[in-house]
Order: sequence, then structure tokens, then C-alpha cells
Amino acid sequence: MNLSEIDIRTLLPQQAPFIMVDKLLQCDQIITRTALSVSDTNIFVEYGRFSEFGIIENFAQTCAARIGYFHLILNNESVRTGFIGSIKNFVLHEKPNSNDVLISEIEVKNEVINKTLVDSKSWQNNRLF
Repeated sequence: MNLSEIDIRTLLPQQAPFIMVDKLLQCDQIITRTALSVSDTNIFVEYGRFSEFGIIENFAQTCAARIGYFHLILNNESVRTGFIGSIKNFVLHEKPNSNDVLISEIEVKNEVINKTLVDSKSWQNNRLF
């Protein structure tokens, strides 16, 4: 299936105005990538910058898109709700600007039962956020 044909909203339990990913770019057992075009109307944009809370939610929704893809697209099951259990070593190099297009990636490090441990990062061009 061509990932660009998937309506990202079908993969997520979140609904507008709380959707923090626009497209699913890559999804396999280990790596999932999404894109988000940060707009001035995004609820996490403050003074023209995307806040750290927005970045964290973007990572969470990248995880949700992965789970949604496996459940809905591959297994024809319903989309499940998840949550962030903890965050460790979060570093924000700079806040993205409104109109930036973020590419976010999660890399699965470990999966046990219904818990998934991931590393995540977000960037535009070669600029790491």
C-alpha cells in the first residue's frame, strides 16, 4: 500500500484540533516516520514557535500512527488508544518555527506485550530539533 494514500486521521485516536502529524512517510517493525507542517493555528504554536509540548505530542502521535497502521491497515482491527509512560533524556535543540515541516522518527528499541520503548528525533533538512 502507498502510505501517501492513507488519511492519517484514520490511524489516530486523536481528533482535530489535536492532530500533530499530517502524513505517514515510513512504517515498518522498527522505523516509523511522519511529517507535520507546523501552522500558526496549531494549538502548540506560541509566538510563532512550536513548543516542546507540541514536539512531545508529535512523537506520541508518530507512535500512535505506527500502532494504527499495524492494527487498522495490516490487520483490519480498530485503532487503539495509548499513552506515554515516561520520557527520558528529552533534549530540544531549538523550537521549530511556524511553517516549518518537521520530519519525526521513532525507532523501536524494545517491545514487550503492550509496551513499546522508542528513541525519537525530529528535524527539518539537516536541522535537528
